[in-house]
Amino acid sequence: MLATLQIELNNKEGERIKYSYGSLFQGLMMEYLDTDYVEYLHNQSLNPYSQYVYFDKEKNHYIWQISTLTKDAKSNILDRLVENIGSSITLTHNDLSFDVLSKNIINIQSYKELVDKVFLNEEKKNIVRLKLLTPTTYKSNNEYQIFPSIRALYSSIYNKWNAFSDKISLADEEVFEHIITHSSIIKYNLKSYKYNLEKVTINSFIGNLSILLKGPNELQTICNLLVEYAQYCGIGAKTSMGMGGVKFE
Repeated sequence: MLATLQIELNNKEGERIKYSYGSLFQGLMMEYLDTDYVEYLHNQSLNPYSQYVYFDKEKNHYIWQISTLTKDAKSNILDRLVENIGSSITLTHNDLSFDVLSKNIINIQSYKELVDKVFLNEEKKNIVRLKLLTPTTYKSNNEYQIFPSIRALYSSIYNKWNAFSDKISLADEEVFEHIITHSSIIKYNLKSYKYNLEKVTINSFIGNLSILLKGPNELQTICNLLVEYAQYCGIGAKTSMGMGGVKFE
């Protein structure tokens, strides 16, 4: 099961929320969860959720967005947050307080429903446009990168799908290599960003990205599916700490 919780926030002091506060929001999230489940999450190599904070220009407010990739994660994370978060929250690390204007769980669907939605859509997109809502990165040669790689982009999504999809597997290396071969970045408007994570600075990038999908329709459909899924799982590294938030346009 896939689901997204959007919490609309108003900063009482009017201070701008930095992207790097994403790690602070992760810590705040953990405070609302059962200790046994927090321990379970700490022992996972891949987290069944992503979370980040971004500014929604249409609503003119900040949105704390948490998405879960399994039924168990929805129950233990999203449902718990809706139940336990009150009318305000505070980041104790820097003593910033926010009014909670709304909290809504949206886009609830199973993996099969997502597959059916994409495969039955007659208007397949051969050009996908991604808006990177928060700084995004991945590791290559033990260094965090400042420019996207098609392989790294798809790998992070592909791995999470196969780790958390309960019945529908995409674990076919030949298909994956075809996806890489038949996808190319044709347009971008990106800037590099230094993401401060505790005592570490992580190289990253943020902005807009367009990808051309070639090859047979079936392959383009799988690419569309992965990009749709990315809106739940995020892209690249540190997606549970505020990085890799993405919107499919």
